[in-house]
Amino acid sequence: MSIQASGLVLLPKAKPKSWSQTLRYVWVIDPRKATCSQYWDLVTSVALIYTAAVTPFEVAFLAQLSPSERWSDTVFLLNRCVDIIFIMDMLMQFRTAFLRIDLIKGASWITDPGAIAFHYVRSSWFYIDLFSILTSLFDIVGGEGLDGLIALRIIRVLRLAKLVRLARGSRIFRKWEMSWSINYALLALVKIVLAQIVGVHWFACIWGLEASFDPLHSWPRQNGYCVAWEDNNRSAVEAAVDACSSTPDTQGVIASGRVCDKGECIGGLCEGGYECVAPFTMYSNCLYFSAMTITSVGYGDILAEPFNVTEQLVACFIMLTSGALWGYLIGTFCNLAAEASPQEKIFKGELTSLNSFMSKNHIRPELQFRLREYLFEKRSVNDSEVRKRLLSRLSPSMKLEVVWAIHARWVHMVWYLSDMNAVPGRLIIDLGMCLNALIFPPRELCPPEFLYIIQSGKAFWGGKMKGLSDVWGDDVVLPRHLQLQLPALCVTYLSVLTIESTALLHEIDKHPEFKAHFRVSKIKWMIRRAFLREAETRAFAQGNQFRGRFRPVYAKELADMIDAQARRQMEALEANTPVSPGSPEPKTKSARRRKQLHAEEKRIKEVEAASATRGMELRVEEMKEAAFTRGATDIAALSAARFDALESKLQRIESLANEYLELCGMHDSRAQFRATIRIHVLLEARARESSKARQLVWI
Repeated sequence: MSIQASGLVLLPKAKPKSWSQTLRYVWVIDPRKATCSQYWDLVTSVALIYTAAVTPFEVAFLAQLSPSERWSDTVFLLNRCVDIIFIMDMLMQFRTAFLRIDLIKGASWITDPGAIAFHYVRSSWFYIDLFSILTSLFDIVGGEGLDGLIALRIIRVLRLAKLVRLARGSRIFRKWEMSWSINYALLALVKIVLAQIVGVHWFACIWGLEASFDPLHSWPRQNGYCVAWEDNNRSAVEAAVDACSSTPDTQGVIASGRVCDKGECIGGLCEGGYECVAPFTMYSNCLYFSAMTITSVGYGDILAEPFNVTEQLVACFIMLTSGALWGYLIGTFCNLAAEASPQEKIFKGELTSLNSFMSKNHIRPELQFRLREYLFEKRSVNDSEVRKRLLSRLSPSMKLEVVWAIHARWVHMVWYLSDMNAVPGRLIIDLGMCLNALIFPPRELCPPEFLYIIQSGKAFWGGKMKGLSDVWGDDVVLPRHLQLQLPALCVTYLSVLTIESTALLHEIDKHPEFKAHFRVSKIKWMIRRAFLREAETRAFAQGNQFRGRFRPVYAKELADMIDAQARRQMEALEANTPVSPGSPEPKTKSARRRKQLHAEEKRIKEVEAASATRGMELRVEEMKEAAFTRGATDIAALSAARFDALESKLQRIESLANEYLELCGMHDSRAQFRATIRIHVLLEARARESSKARQLVWI
């Protein structure tokens, strides 16, 4: 991978004068493009997780190592690797471009290394990063040269200052939030789980850290986790202390890291010495305490040491903080359950209402199944409505880019819009804004006079099966007498994008550079369609078929005549069908039941056929009404400035009329004259506007 491909090159506007100046600008990281920056954020995140998990455990439960033992300890070496990662991250911040927002110049990305360094040093992140690195000195220096137990305890607590590194997590998350697609409901759930895990872990470490200062007067000795050494033989006590971290314990596990202290030996008497169990055993007991505290389960086997004020205060702090944390977790869970998905909530409400409606009205089971199935399939259309609302909140330029990304490939499916070199991009965007998403159930007719693009499903149109990415109704741009105007029969659930003929022609007319090219194709198409219609008319007039069809397609008048003749023949056939007199009724109940079911099935089919025909008519009205509403909205938006100018013109005329009437002394006729002028100007404007805009104005 080249440096340019990884986003590490940001050259200045002016050409560098020297090689040193070139190097000065080359190694600047662009956070918008740099691939290596994303991988580095992942490494930094792992280091943050290690810090959040290991540092509290190390401070609370692991013994302080001597200088000779540190560089052979695994935890100590891992800490130094983490320090190196954070030092490198701090150095990278001096070479990471940032966005500067200026009231005069606007927003611009700063790539000058000097400006980047100055901005970073002035920010609070520099001091947070520096402090998090300097706290590692407490690990390296430790308690060397310090006398007294209090000083050692202070150093031990100060090692927790490394947790300030966790503030970097918000900076990394902000980058990921802009780069990745995030499900915020799932993110909230992950945050809840992490907050609970981190809370239990940290409270366990706090409880263990408090006890480590004085184990003999705290809960470890009370519960048998630490044993006191009281022996008059000083050499025996010192030998036991040495054996605490060098020999296996009674269970055969090397007891490295166990806390041991020989106490104070005066003369031959040693007091205050103790030995505690392995660190993980101590941690498990503290984890048990913190888990019960956070979940408010309660406990009786772990208590703060009586008369130990510090331990009791720490226990109170843990309980109060745990209660607040648990309440926050419960509230977040309830909020997620109530608002997990607004669309899902609306859909389930509609489905519940439909089930109640069908149960009260005794809808037959087969129709109930179809209605539920239709609601489930229509969810994609509801998603498109949500998409429209989201697009309305974006800026115009962003909206156009999103429309291009979503609808460009569908618009290019139409043959006279497929040439990317001839069709302007703005036309594709305008047509994408006019597309409507619809769902048709099986056995429903798709009305003509619309352009259809199939997104999913199957439909039968013009003797052919149409599937994904197929188009029909593209001849809506032709004159009405040359259009096929054939309805399509849905075989499965059909998801389509539609556009009305008037809207399609209106958008094409707004682009003169394409209109000329389209006009040539349209004329050729009209001539070809006219020849086909004439050939089809002559073939059927002679009693022959045309292209294997039993019914004309292009010659609509001839097709209507053939359909009317077929209906008359069918009616005559049904009227002349002989009915055998005295036909016996079915004797058995099963035969009568079959006859009744057959008659009922016939009625249902007749109702379905009539519903399909009438439903197609109603669907045409709905689709045209939606197209008119959208077109009227566009016309109103385009004419707003024109009507504002008209209103200002009207006000100027009224002021001149008032001055004229005052000069003439015609005070009584002023209102009548002003009204006459207003009516005259409005009538003139009405005559100039189109019919839709005119209707909007006067309504």
